[in-house]
Amino acid sequence: LKGSVEELGRIQCKSLEQFVGALRKGAAVDVEDMKVSFKAAMDDGGTLRVAMEAFDSRMERWELVTQQEAKRWQAEATGLKEKVASLEEVAKEGARHEAAARSAGAKSAELGQTIQGLQGELNEMRGNLEKASESSLSCGLRRVKDLEDRGNVSLDRVSGEIKLLRPVEFAAVNPTDPSDAPRFANAEAAQRVLQDVAQLVALFDGPAHVEVHSKPQKGGTPAFWDEVAEASAGLVKAWMQENASVPPERVTTKGVAGNKGLNANAVVVRLDKAFFREEDLAGKGGGKGGASPPKKGR
Repeated sequence: LKGSVEELGRIQCKSLEQFVGALRKGAAVDVEDMKVSFKAAMDDGGTLRVAMEAFDSRMERWELVTQQEAKRWQAEATGLKEKVASLEEVAKEGARHEAAARSAGAKSAELGQTIQGLQGELNEMRGNLEKASESSLSCGLRRVKDLEDRGNVSLDRVSGEIKLLRPVEFAAVNPTDPSDAPRFANAEAAQRVLQDVAQLVALFDGPAHVEVHSKPQKGGTPAFWDEVAEASAGLVKAWMQENASVPPERVTTKGVAGNKGLNANAVVVRLDKAFFREEDLAGKGGGKGGASPPKKGR
């Protein structure tokens, strides 16, 4: 029995070994077959290789197309971004111009109202000026008439000469006395006349010219009597400045003695010619209202 068991064991072991060997041999054959089949598939012209190469080619083309499309879309996106930025800037500029236009419109309307107001004020001022001018001229003429009614002076409306209806006389000067200077013969009478002269000068806002003509007395040289005439004219100017507030720069003076002038004792005052009509009085024989030389003795 023991021997039978041992024999049975040997048989089982051998059978197991044979089974394992057959299994290994079959597995080796299968692996080899797979290797051969895979190699055949991967060799040139093999189905799997061809399929893989075709797949790789398609993948490469797809990647190239994808990259090209990506670049194109990126370029388009960049262009659109720039256009959007440009449009935003244009919109901002338009908004600024619109705001400036609204501001300019408001200012224009405000200036228009201001101009209308100023135009109204200007028209009112013109009216007032015209009234004032008419009033001033009327008052001035009435004032001239009032001064003339006193009987001391008369204004020639053509030449602008103030004719002295009452004389302003100077005291005689001794040519042998160096301290003897020109003075009024009758200060009170001279004052009345010169006061009216000064008021006429003040009515016309312009310069006045004073000439003192003198007839030389006995003795003394022509130059001496010229100096006396000049000093007498200066005396008239000084009196008007000190007693009637006539600015000295508005009055010019001149002294004329003997045949250089009227060869008579006279005071001649002329206002600015711009206030009067310039006419050739000599050519018209003096005419109405023309200037006439003072009478001798004044």
